[in-house]
Amino acid sequence: MNKLAVTLLGAALFAGVASAATDTRADPASRSGTYYGLHPKLGMVKVDRATNAMVVTKRDKERAAASAATPSR
Repeated sequence: MNKLAVTLLGAALFAGVASAATDTRADPASRSGTYYGLHPKLGMVKVDRATNAMVVTKRDKERAAASAATPSR
């Protein structure tokens, strides 16, 4: 076989595997809940799957309130 045929066969095989590996269906059941994602400045944060928004927990609010109550030097 010539090199062009091998290259095209490899590209077609790769494209077939890549398209089979991706899931484009919207499944609401898999979008429920939360996951942890890496934020550029905050580090690991909890993210809501449905909205892709960062989840602020009660502990974070308490920590912010405590740091606001502490006098600055």
